[in-house]
Amino acid sequence: MEILASQTGGLFIHNTNDIEAALRRVVDDSGSYYRIGYHPDISTFNRKTGRPQFRKLQVLVKPPHLHVRSRSGFFGMSDSEQQ
Repeated sequence: MEILASQTGGLFIHNTNDIEAALRRVVDDSGSYYRIGYHPDISTFNRKTGRPQFRKLQVLVKPPHLHVRSRSGFFGMSDSEQQ
């Protein structure tokens, strides 16, 4: 679960029996965030091999007090190919 959370930008709370504190942490965390969308250029999708390639993703912010959680990347697959 920790790996899944880190790869998808999620929050993993573990090693606690204090459910109330864990839920408070989740609520506090979700109370102040920005969601940024990204639509990759068509050149991102590999049409030569027909297989999706993994594209790394890195999000950087300048203020040192800010914390970023994001996916580690995405597969170059269009929405129509996923269905």
